[in-house]
Amino acid sequence: MSARKRLITLFTALGIVLSGVFAVSASASAAGPIPDGYYYVHNSNSGKCLAIGGASKDDGAKAIQWACMGIPDQRWYLRHMGSGLYAFINQNSGKCLAIGGSSTGEGAHAIQWTCLAITDQRWFASVTSTGWEFVNQGSGKALAIAGASKDDGAQAIQWTRLGTPEQRWF
Repeated sequence: MSARKRLITLFTALGIVLSGVFAVSASASAAGPIPDGYYYVHNSNSGKCLAIGGASKDDGAKAIQWACMGIPDQRWYLRHMGSGLYAFINQNSGKCLAIGGSSTGEGAHAIQWTCLAITDQRWFASVTSTGWEFVNQGSGKALAIAGASKDDGAQAIQWTRLGTPEQRWF
């Protein structure tokens, strides 16, 4: 195949992919709030699922990313709390996604904890052009994967909102 034909093929494929991305984003924006229900929450940077390390049921167990395997510790019930706020409840443990110690600091670990009506367990959800952004109500920081890692077991943390792929979820 000539170089010209390869370029035409490449740009055609790119156009098809981009049109699909914009169509999905537009329909997600029109959809409004996320309906209550169970979801596998994938990181846009790694494609891996938000999970609880070791399938632990303990308070304080760390939230991590892991290759999606369709198992209960990777499945989250998103409950709309009103005003764009959600609680993430892990199917395996029944505990809520929280920020350890109600920290407002950069890099504070995302953990699971017995569900309480507190701000470090509530997350604002907003649609972006590259996926969902989840921002902790207590800290105002985005749910992210530490160091933009693509490795299994990488820690979920909170970080200043940068709009980068490790802070986007689908």
